[in-house]
Amino acid sequence: MDFAEYIANERMRISAKKREIEKQIAQLHAQDAELDGELVAIQAYENAKRGKRKIGEMRREGVIDAVRSTPGIQRAGICDRLGARTDSQKQAISGTLTALIKEGVIRREGTRSYYIN
Repeated sequence: MDFAEYIANERMRISAKKREIEKQIAQLHAQDAELDGELVAIQAYENAKRGKRKIGEMRREGVIDAVRSTPGIQRAGICDRLGARTDSQKQAISGTLTALIKEGVIRREGTRSYYIN
């Protein structure tokens, strides 16, 4: 066996071993995803047993409480009170404000002041 043939054989051996390991990794990812699903189900069960509400419901109640306790509060004040730090959290609060206005629960006066109806 010459050196070129040896290198070709080693390349094939290593490639076959890599494919085997990649299959194992794919199987482990599938098992990991399955376990994640089970953990989500357990968390949902625990939340239901404790009566924990959905995040959207808690945000809605937080917005209503902030407007009720501080008439004329602005969006920035509501975000601060609810601990919104990221843009997506602030956008979610804006969406909640819009929904509450459409439902007639709160009203906006002036430039951005919110009040309970």
